[in-house]
Amino acid sequence: MASASKALTGHSDLILGYVAAAADELLAAADLVTDATSFGGIRTTAERRARWGSDDIPEGWVRLSAGCEQPDELLRDVSEALARALEHA
Repeated sequence: MASASKALTGHSDLILGYVAAAADELLAAADLVTDATSFGGIRTTAERRARWGSDDIPEGWVRLSAGCEQPDELLRDVSEALARALEHA
């Protein structure tokens, strides 16, 4: 347990966000984000539990795990995807 506590300190690359009716559109519009059911790779991945219908999660809830892409490129991609998704919501 001591080693897990040491490993789990510091920052996290997991971002949670709520985008209401635009969750699917956000994931479809992002070029650098891969829709995934599990995290752990080197690419940025996003997951939307509500699509399975088995969890008590709001429809627009998105979990995003940042990968090894260039931070400025990833921020630009997600910002542009969010803007496009909200236009269609």
